[in-house]
Order: sequence, then structure tokens, then C-alpha cells
Amino acid sequence: MTTTTRTAAGPGPLALLNRIAEPAIRLGIGAPPPVPFGWWSGLVLMEIPGRKSGRIYSVPAFAFAHRDLFVVSTVRERSQWIRNLAAAERVDLWVRGRRRNARTFVWGDAHPREVGTLRERIAFRNLGIWCDALGIRGALLAIEEAPL
Repeated sequence: MTTTTRTAAGPGPLALLNRIAEPAIRLGIGAPPPVPFGWWSGLVLMEIPGRKSGRIYSVPAFAFAHRDLFVVSTVRERSQWIRNLAAAERVDLWVRGRRRNARTFVWGDAHPREVGTLRERIAFRNLGIWCDALGIRGALLAIEEAPL
């Protein structure tokens, strides 16, 4: 298994945007604020292992955050990163300039009873309502250590 990090997007404008945004997101620019109430939006960077190759892919994403819970989604039907996320139990998540380890729960691949705490289960079920209503794929990322 190799640990080479690559930007997930293929050739084209999206890959160029990802290569420009990735260093800024690693520094914490555009991150959701560490506010203890409400859901806030911002940018995060996920480092996801490929489900076949094991190669680590860097995926910048727009996320909604509430303390140590992050919701990410995609509307692209052929997004490989959401499939890789579904295959991974844990990923590294860059948020607010720090690398954090997070457990992953992808809607449609994890049963709500498999999701950890009660707060995580409630967030996951709400995510499912939105995913089903909008026809998108979504995931809940739960930071393992205490929030900032």
C-alpha cells in the first residue's frame, strides 16, 4: 500500500482549482468556525485511501460543521471519492489548520444503528433525509478526539 497523496480530480479546471485550494485549506483558510452552537459551513480537506489502490487522495470539499461533526456531499454521480469514503472506516480530515482523524458514515452504505453516539445518529438520519430528497450522496465525518 502506497501513501502518495494525489489530488482526487482528474485533468481539467476542477483539478487545477483543487491544486490551488488545497494548500490554503490545509492552513485553515475558509474553514468552518469553531462555534459550539448551530451548523456552520466552510472548506475542509479529506485524505481518503483509494478502495482498490490504497493510494491517498486529497479531496477538498465544502462541509457543514457542528463542533466535531462534518457533513460533506456530492451531486456528481461518478464521484469516486464518495465511494472511497464509503470503503474507508476512517480518514484524515484537515480542518482549521490541523489534521484530525475522523470516522466515516456514508448515507446508503451505513445503517443508522451502526453510527456511534446518539448525536451522531440524529445528524446521520437528518443527512439521509436531505440526501434522499435531493438525490445526492452524502457522508457524516465524526472527529475522534475532543473538538477545539
